[in-house]
Amino acid sequence: MKTKITLFHLFVVLAVVISVAVVVWAVSVGQRLATVDLDEPTLDEATASNVANSSSSSSEVADSSQPIAEKIDMAGIDFDFTPYNNTNLKADTKTAMREVNLPNDIEESIVWMKPKKIVKLGFFGTEVDEGVVGTDTANYRSTDYYLGGLFNVGGKRGAVVYADITCIDEMGCNNEPVSMFVLYNNQVIFLPKHQVRPGDNFWGNYHANLEDDADHNLVAIDSNFTFSYLSYPEEIKHPSDGWVFKYNGLKMNDELYKIDSYKKIYSNAPWGDFYMSDDRRPVVVSVGRDLRVRTYLYTPGIVDKDGLINVVYDDTGKTIMGYRHLGFGGCGEPTVNIIKEGKENVTADLQVVGKTTEGIYVYGLKDSNHRLLKTFYEGIFYPGVEGNISYDEFIAARPAVFWRDSFGQLIMFQLNKFQPTAECGKPVIYLYPEKTTKVKVQLQLSTLTASEPDYGDGWEVMAEPSGQLTEIKSGTKYPYLFWEGLGSGEAEPTNAGFNVRKENVSKFLDEKLAAQGLNQKEIFDFKEFWLPRMQSAPYYFVIFYGTSDMNSIAPLSVSPRPDTVIRVLMDYRAVSAPLNRPEQKLSALPRKGFTVIEWGGVLYK
Repeated sequence: MKTKITLFHLFVVLAVVISVAVVVWAVSVGQRLATVDLDEPTLDEATASNVANSSSSSSEVADSSQPIAEKIDMAGIDFDFTPYNNTNLKADTKTAMREVNLPNDIEESIVWMKPKKIVKLGFFGTEVDEGVVGTDTANYRSTDYYLGGLFNVGGKRGAVVYADITCIDEMGCNNEPVSMFVLYNNQVIFLPKHQVRPGDNFWGNYHANLEDDADHNLVAIDSNFTFSYLSYPEEIKHPSDGWVFKYNGLKMNDELYKIDSYKKIYSNAPWGDFYMSDDRRPVVVSVGRDLRVRTYLYTPGIVDKDGLINVVYDDTGKTIMGYRHLGFGGCGEPTVNIIKEGKENVTADLQVVGKTTEGIYVYGLKDSNHRLLKTFYEGIFYPGVEGNISYDEFIAARPAVFWRDSFGQLIMFQLNKFQPTAECGKPVIYLYPEKTTKVKVQLQLSTLTASEPDYGDGWEVMAEPSGQLTEIKSGTKYPYLFWEGLGSGEAEPTNAGFNVRKENVSKFLDEKLAAQGLNQKEIFDFKEFWLPRMQSAPYYFVIFYGTSDMNSIAPLSVSPRPDTVIRVLMDYRAVSAPLNRPEQKLSALPRKGFTVIEWGGVLYK
């Protein structure tokens, strides 16, 4: 019997085929979706929301001119950040901050980890996380957020997060936070005893009191809680050796330091071990239980409050006053004068010559023509300068003694009267924005002796493309910003420079200042101050320190960030004849966009 195939049968077959195809397609899509879910790291709602908010929606065409938001890898973090994620645009800083009391058990329960960057959680409002630009103060935003450790107390999990507020696009801006927040029991709690302090990365942390900046709707405060083993002191003094370590800041990790090669010099509960670098400017570091690095500066234990020692000599019984442990630093901050012996065995060249007035043995060089003494003399008494003493007179004055500290370092103490006092003399700063702009300028100095306008906590001016500046608080107009003082660091020493006849100084300055990027007006201003000071000797030996050197001597912060920065510092000495020194090589950046120019010199007193 033959089956008759009707149109109805064909429709049935076609429907079955289509149904099977749809099922196969659905299974395939489901498998692909399942694969995506498995490959992507699991993010909690807070993380997903934060990452999503930093991207444009899928219905919009991506703007290729916008920066791509950094993708933070949260994989492997076993903590739910959802209750602690703030979505408020602006922080409520008016409402009184809630005071809470964290359980004391947290201190010993926490498992610290190497700081791990996490998504921003909006402690200061999401506006600050993204960055606030063009305010009356400056451009600022939150630093990166870091997870520091996890704990479980009272059956509830918690975390420590580091966050701060920093500047935007200024020289020296630092995204490494210092301050601590505890996430516990669905609350964000700020710990003021562990917030940024003056020694901590001054340029990186824009606001010093986070109570005034946190969103009080989200963030509470525990004014008393402290991790005792992380409460590092401003100063550590050894009870018997007398040396002093002065706090110099905190770093997020130890990558900047070769701690494995440092010498362990001290241990003290609760802070642990301290290590000292083996270089010309020694730094003392301690890695805390939170795995962050605290840095300290070292002062030898035998000096008085002025950094001096007095020596009673064995051969004469006479006391010579005022030997200084710091080397001459030009207009920068001087450093401990540690002698690196290398292949030269200086120890074998020493003999006991007397004691300090406190009874501590000191040493002198057996050979009065020793390299260290010659270098000291030639670095201070340039040939032919009026008022110089002879080398024999220098040696007769007992110019230097030596002492080995408890860390095994050989320190040279130089007679203070032979060390010239100097400061950065009349550095002036010109600002040339592309349009009239409100600008804030700050310097990092150890001493400020003069400024115009008054420096306060930094200059704030309206700057015009012509270079004219108007101080905001007074309305007074200035051609530039002026300061004098002592920097907070030092540049690497150099003996390269230029020998210049007195009658050629003016032409020399025209040529060499232009070669470093100064224009005719700036050169005229420079010469107006310095040229009259360079007319008394037959020759001058001149050294220039450039932008990188000045950034070491006196770090500069300008907001908004300039496109070009040129800094020039001149050091010179009057001499009777040319010195046998190599000639210095100079270069300049092209002046583009918002340009900052600074010139100055070392002013000897």
